[in-house]
Amino acid sequence: MEVRRVRDYLPRGLAAAVTAAAAVLAALVAVTTVTAGPDDLGRAGRVLLLSCQAGLQQTYGPWPGSFYSVPLAAVVAVGLIAGGGALRVVIRRARTGADAVAVAADDALRRRAARTITGACGILVALPLAGVCLVSAGALLSISCHPAWWTYAGWALLALLISAVALMGWCAAVLLAPARAATAAPPAR
Repeated sequence: MEVRRVRDYLPRGLAAAVTAAAAVLAALVAVTTVTAGPDDLGRAGRVLLLSCQAGLQQTYGPWPGSFYSVPLAAVVAVGLIAGGGALRVVIRRARTGADAVAVAADDALRRRAARTITGACGILVALPLAGVCLVSAGALLSISCHPAWWTYAGWALLALLISAVALMGWCAAVLLAPARAATAAPPAR
């Protein structure tokens, strides 16, 4: 009887980066959804609206409010759930042999599959994170009468955009060079 856990096969650094990016995406989408207003046709959750002075308002759209963020969050959530299910299937499948060589080869295949699934989940999270950062930063920096802290928030979002693109590159490398992961040494237990 052997107990295998998903975390024993996950690439630690990549899994931590994907988890952090998913948390940042969830927080950013929650903030943009709460701050979104209706557009000029009254459709909710589509623009950023700022009252500059009495009687003067500026809007910027598109803004990742509920019109955009709810479907986006649903797609990302379904994809992450599917990725988690795939990881469980990979880890729980039966061994292909009992000798040490077969067990080592089987573990290498499981690690490779876990790394590939984690990389795919990373792309699933990092791509919309980059988009939300770009659109949000553009909006925050485009409204002329914005508070000073919006400038800092806009530039922080652009810095976060760079991190999201870097994560996409890391995940793309994992997906495009899976053989490298199979030759890596197994993690210490």
